[in-house]
Amino acid sequence: MNDNLTTVVQAFQVMAEGYRLLAARLSREFDQLQSAHAELKEYSQRLEANAQQLAFHTQHLSASVSDLTVRANELESEKGVLAEQVQHKTGLLDTLAQEVRPPLISLKGALTLLREEPADPEDRRAFLALANENVVELLNLIDRYLPSGAGRKGTAGGGSPEE
Repeated sequence: MNDNLTTVVQAFQVMAEGYRLLAARLSREFDQLQSAHAELKEYSQRLEANAQQLAFHTQHLSASVSDLTVRANELESEKGVLAEQVQHKTGLLDTLAQEVRPPLISLKGALTLLREEPADPEDRRAFLALANENVVELLNLIDRYLPSGAGRKGTAGGGSPEE
């Protein structure tokens, strides 16, 4: 019976050693799990902080995009207004050029005749009167098409050419 008891004791010792090794291994694995859990918790906190920063930046960018969209719409509207103004001014300049050309041609012709042909005093007066009429017509056109007062500021003495 002693042999059986010794065998049982030896078996229990082997089992105890096995449990001790298993306990040591489980303890190491538990420590590793705790360490991994701590790392995951720290990583989770960093992710949460990053998520909050991302939310803040996303909100800021959304506000900026909204502001830029509003400004883009304003600029598009202003672009349309400016295009209309350019078209209007171009039309105005075209009209002014068409209306200014005939009196300038007539004025040039009268002055050329005065310079090139020896005219009698009566013809001279007629050419000067024609030149004067054309200058008055040009000033009237300038007064009509340019802002108020701009046409008369450049005349000598501030008066009309007839003075």
